[in-house]
Amino acid sequence: MSEQDWADEPAVPPKKKGLPGWVLFCGAGCLILMVLGAIGAYFAVKEVQQMVDPEAQWARLDESLPMDERPPELNMMFGMGIGIDMWMISDNRGYIAAVYDFGESEAEGRDEIFSEDFTGGGVPGMNQIEDPELGEVVVQGRTLPLVRLRNKGGFNPGGGESVSGDSAACFVDLTEEGDPGFVMLFFMRNPAVDKELALEPISDEAIQEFLRPFTIGPDREVYIAPEGTGVDPGFKGMIEDMEELEKVETLDPPAEDGE
Repeated sequence: MSEQDWADEPAVPPKKKGLPGWVLFCGAGCLILMVLGAIGAYFAVKEVQQMVDPEAQWARLDESLPMDERPPELNMMFGMGIGIDMWMISDNRGYIAAVYDFGESEAEGRDEIFSEDFTGGGVPGMNQIEDPELGEVVVQGRTLPLVRLRNKGGFNPGGGESVSGDSAACFVDLTEEGDPGFVMLFFMRNPAVDKELALEPISDEAIQEFLRPFTIGPDREVYIAPEGTGVDPGFKGMIEDMEELEKVETLDPPAEDGE
């Protein structure tokens, strides 16, 4: 082939280089992570909103502990269902309550909690307990296992709500007869209302009155919520945002003009 033939032959343009495969792989991976992160954040926000939604949490509690009517003395503070179902409730008669539904998987913990050796570990919100005393309380014709105790260091289950200070408290086993699960009430005096009274042992009558609206045993009357009740002063003290406090409505009817 002559030099002329070489010169007349068209030049082949060089191939354009694309992005390396690892760049495409990493870019797609980052995009997927961003999408998954956005989805996770969305559901996390929805979960938090539901935790502090009283209507949603009362409905959830009714599945574990049915009630006739919603007691006006009680304020649903928050609920959660991560591993263990739990609800924290303020009682304007000077108490704080937490209802736990441990389910079947954690039912074996009943023997540990209802013993004089239990120190508080493993129960959400509990710090330390002292002087546990085994007993029983009759509620609506059922004899329920009970542990009276002194709760040390307050109660902090999360959800943005907590109670500080030592107080008298008790555990009550509310599990329905024949149910393989484990439902428990933690009932404590609210030290935010009266620190001295908070150390007085909780009476059977206080437990029975708190549980009156709920379906516990066969010997009960249908609960009808009374009219006229206020908001627990201890609950008010735990609401940091005063604007939110103004939204809490009492059930006391407003006084008529001129009265």
